[in-house]
Amino acid sequence: MLERLKELSPTEITRDGEPGESTRLAADLVAVEQRMQAIEGELVDDDTTAEIPALARVLKQLDARREELLRQLAEARQKEATPAGQTLTETQGLLALAADPRHRLRLRGLLQMLFRETFVLIVQSEVQRSVRFAVVQAHLAGDIRRDWIIMNRAAGYKRPGKWWARSFADVHADTDFDLRNAADAIELGEVLARMPLE
Repeated sequence: MLERLKELSPTEITRDGEPGESTRLAADLVAVEQRMQAIEGELVDDDTTAEIPALARVLKQLDARREELLRQLAEARQKEATPAGQTLTETQGLLALAADPRHRLRLRGLLQMLFRETFVLIVQSEVQRSVRFAVVQAHLAGDIRRDWIIMNRAAGYKRPGKWWARSFADVHADTDFDLRNAADAIELGEVLARMPLE
């Protein structure tokens, strides 16, 4: 299945010119720090003595938010230090070495950076009960999506088992579905259950 990643091009998952997550987080951090500074200024003003407990509570909440933003910003900068295109290129290079235990851990880390969400739908064929399909819908870095289908036919009497993995578009023309949507998943499951076999 990982071999299907060779279909991707690093240019597909890089979004040059667009502000990254770290840019947005840094702006949020500046806004929080400015609010904290304004509240601290009010705390030293003699006219706000009655409001001190309320201002202190708000300041505590803002400080907690500031700490969370600092943590998120550090994570975002670490991710952006290894651009998605570079991650894909390295992943594709390691695929051939995946059988070697020394490379599996690095490959796992790269896949976690590359894949944002993955959804799987498993359907048993009504045409041939020994056949099952698995549709894999992957949401990848760079806001791109790939759909793959895996067919598995169990071995039987004097019949060897068989499987293949392909791009979903190679098997079925309708690729307008979202496995996050229950209605789409049910409809696709019904179509695959009745799909003719090769």
